[in-house]
Amino acid sequence: SEAPKPRPASRGCGVAALGDPPAMPCNHIMLDLETLSLRKDAAIIQIAALAFDPETGELGKSFNAFVRDPSGHIDVQTVAWWMQQKAAATIGADVAGEEAISENDACRAFREWMLAHTDACPDLPNGGAEYAIWSHGATFDIVVLENACARIGISKPWSYRVERDTRTDQIRQQGEVA
Repeated sequence: SEAPKPRPASRGCGVAALGDPPAMPCNHIMLDLETLSLRKDAAIIQIAALAFDPETGELGKSFNAFVRDPSGHIDVQTVAWWMQQKAAATIGADVAGEEAISENDACRAFREWMLAHTDACPDLPNGGAEYAIWSHGATFDIVVLENACARIGISKPWSYRVERDTRTDQIRQQGEVA
């Protein structure tokens, strides 16, 4: 089969607002969550993401939302770990701050941001091969956010076919995987 053609520059993530023309073809999303548990139903206190072009390394728009009063599992040991971190005071202030939003609003805002910046749709015929969502470890951030979306009754804005793990790519680049 023929290799997929590069995504045209007219579609992508470098948009200032919905409907504005894109600045670059950033069709991949790096996801990072901060949570209060290590379980798959963990309470999320921050959703952060960055759009990027894996071919050029160019960075696109970012997403950041602090979550107040999160639902999901809260683990005492994880909270104790957070209390020992230097960033705990800053993150705690952000979660308690005026800009923090509900888990429902944060998940819906991320979904809207991702769909706008990847032009993605979970039911694309090719399973969304034009984009990917990455996290450091395939079994945590992506899974926790998927569960949070399910908790509030919305579909995740990506197909399971486009989930990627940075650790696998790092191993591949080191030549340990053929």
